[in-house]
Amino acid sequence: MQSFIQPLDKYLTQATVALEANPKIRTYLEQAQSATSLDSYTIVGSVGAVLLVSIYLIAGGRAISYVLAFVVPCYHSVKAILSAEKTDDQFWLTYWVVYSFIITVESIFDFFLSGIPFYELMKCLLFVSLWHENIQLAGTIFRMVTPSIQKALGVTEVQKKSD
Repeated sequence: MQSFIQPLDKYLTQATVALEANPKIRTYLEQAQSATSLDSYTIVGSVGAVLLVSIYLIAGGRAISYVLAFVVPCYHSVKAILSAEKTDDQFWLTYWVVYSFIITVESIFDFFLSGIPFYELMKCLLFVSLWHENIQLAGTIFRMVTPSIQKALGVTEVQKKSD
């Protein structure tokens, strides 16, 4: 469980550092710290959790799943494109292929899937597991499906691109 939580801890630490860099927000954090005797990390995490629950209550699980399935991976994809490393580019391209397939299938069977209890929560867990650095389910799904796609397309050998 710790390995699953570790990236969340990293994001929360980055968010806390970024918020503390803003003088106005730092002032509010200091006021909250003195009033509650909590550290800024806990305050930022608590505010984030309250915002997440509020979004869920107001907009529903679909809004949360859009953030987890589209916004977070989009951010990481841009970072991957701007980096010199190519393995992260390949990972995020694989993610988007698998994501597109899942969204297409979901749109076809939405009338059925929407009736499943906790469907949006399960979808959130699926999308996080597709891109989570310790699970990377997108790569696993892609490797499982690739032989069938190659056979259907009549491709016997795949050549790797070089720069």
